Amino acid sequence: MTFKTKACTFVICLVIFFSIQAVAEIDHIRFGSKNNPLQGVTITWRANHSCCNFKWGYTTDYENGPLPTIKGRIEFRRKNSYLFDYTFPDLEPSRTIHFALQECNKTTDCTQYTGQWTADYTFQTASGAEANKFTFIAGGDSRAEVFASKMPRWQAVSQALENTTADFYIFCGDLFFNGGSKKKCNSWFDYGKNFLSQKLIYFSVGNHERIGDPTLSNFLNQFTAPTNGNCTKLYYSFEYGNAAFIFLNTETTHSKKKFAEELEKQTEWLTEQLKKYRGPCSPNKKEWVIVSFHKPFFTVGSHQGEMTSKRLSIVPSYDYSKIWWKNLFDEYGVDVIINGHSHLYMRSVPILLKGTGPNEQDITFDKKGIPSKPVKEVQYGKEKNEGRLEIVTGGFGVKLLTEKKLKYKDQWYVARDKNCKPLTIMEFHYCTFNIDEKKLELIVRETECDTIIDQLTIQHK
Repeated sequence: MTFKTKACTFVICLVIFFSIQAVAEIDHIRFGSKNNPLQGVTITWRANHSCCNFKWGYTTDYENGPLPTIKGRIEFRRKNSYLFDYTFPDLEPSRTIHFALQECNKTTDCTQYTGQWTADYTFQTASGAEANKFTFIAGGDSRAEVFASKMPRWQAVSQALENTTADFYIFCGDLFFNGGSKKKCNSWFDYGKNFLSQKLIYFSVGNHERIGDPTLSNFLNQFTAPTNGNCTKLYYSFEYGNAAFIFLNTETTHSKKKFAEELEKQTEWLTEQLKKYRGPCSPNKKEWVIVSFHKPFFTVGSHQGEMTSKRLSIVPSYDYSKIWWKNLFDEYGVDVIINGHSHLYMRSVPILLKGTGPNEQDITFDKKGIPSKPVKEVQYGKEKNEGRLEIVTGGFGVKLLTEKKLKYKDQWYVARDKNCKPLTIMEFHYCTFNIDEKKLELIVRETECDTIIDQLTIQHK
């Protein structure tokens, strides 16, 4: 190689090196868990190069690290960004974790690129639930509209959530408008970055995650969740203190026939979970059983009937009325069901389908999926003569419903406030659940003015 050639190569390498430095970036930091809020907690982030270094500790000395270099996986279909995971060992409760990240690339020609360490990030661990006292926050539907590239409403909600304190958060689906769009995905992370980089979130998948990504490969690649031996992150459960949390999947990744088989398998799994947590002879009974999934059985807008009638829903269509989860919820006394999909806040009266119809018959559903009216009122609770609390919470930033679209707001299953007004509230909001032994307190806050728009306490016997 001549001197001229060597010099030219050197210049090219310098250009590559400084170009890499210019574009190198670590972003989209978020937390999930392979188990509960203290066991299996996993941090995920994105970088432009295939390797990253990570260090963490309970002090700024980062006593755990730097760890061995972590190799990334391709984020989207094209090889231009990478995702990285690190699963922490069991965490100490009520501690602040300090961590930093460093991008590197051991395969770069001419030089091995190593970037600067990021600034110090922090993450507050869960409080621990030995005293059966803890807090979680729930909500969903942050997505923008079809042509929108910016997400200011999600940004405002995420900033409100950033200032909350909870052991973990539940997100009921429809994060993005188009789950297969890198641009839409990036916007969601960018506009919610401070909240996402500090809080532990468990997700249910929504129908919009499937748009542009029918196999949900992007959703599954982006987020960490328990698998419970099912080899899927689309439905799962975990335990925390005296409560069990069950997440279900209402979205198909296959043909109608295949989805029917999947739902049958999922229902069998759900039955086993409910037997485990509420079965009469189970050694692992829980005081509280809380279920989350995207599409509600009971709501007030155009989505009413999607889960209870033969009306064909989102393409590829499926007759969701064959999903009899709601019977299982009654049989095993599920306490709370949290859904999204409808863009508002709605609370139900205590819903018990079994034996509350005329002549102690079960509640039935007509061709439109509307339930018959019960003749017997019940209280919220887990016993056989008590009913489910069902929450629809779709106010994380999506365009809200309007009064004229609330076709079913006067249905019997809609709870009413002290002024007898239906609890169907079109505001951006989040739902805080405080569990303290046998007591569950629900506080719903509107995000713009931080005002309470609903409040409820359930006391077990």
